[in-house]
Formats: sequence, C-alpha cells, structure tokens
Amino acid sequence: MALTKKLKAEIQNVYDTYWNSYLTGNVKTFASCLDEAYWLLGTTKEEVFTSKKATIKW
Repeated sequence: MALTKKLKAEIQNVYDTYWNSYLTGNVKTFASCLDEAYWLLGTTKEEVFTSKKATIKW
C-alpha cells in the first residue's frame, strides 16, 4: 500500500484525535480510537489492562 497524501492526512487525523482526546480527558472519543484487543501497561503491576473495556473502565 502506497502512502498517498490522502492516506497520510487520514492517519494524521486519527493520530491528532487520539492525542487530543487523551490529553483533554474525552474518554468517549479516546475509546473510539482503540482496537478491541488494546492493552494498557501502566506504571505499576496493578495498572495492566488486557482489553479495551478494562482500560476504559479504569
């Protein structure tokens, strides 16, 4: 797959949406960017979540 200008713009849009929602605490938008198989590894043993649902609940 070639990286066209259109594809690059779409990727940049998702990237910007992800970080903007994360930094502003917009959980609904943040969650929409995550895959169902998303894992979150935090800074302690208690902050390991092996699904999108568990991550959002936290």
